[in-house]
Amino acid sequence: MPVYYLDKNAQTNGEYHVHEDGCTHMPLPSERTYLGNFSSVQNALEKASRLHHRCRACHYCCETCHID
Repeated sequence: MPVYYLDKNAQTNGEYHVHEDGCTHMPLPSERTYLGNFSSVQNALEKASRLHHRCRACHYCCETCHID
């Protein structure tokens, strides 16, 4: 199962991005929160939304589930 992380820094629109391990846009270790292993990014987003209200899947590593 993939490992997911949450960016600690919000984007300019206030959203926090969830990244899959290995993403080319992954924040530095000090700027991300480990979410855990999940079978889907939707499950990782559910956990992330408990930490920040506005979370979204990274467009680069989770493109198939990114919602505009």
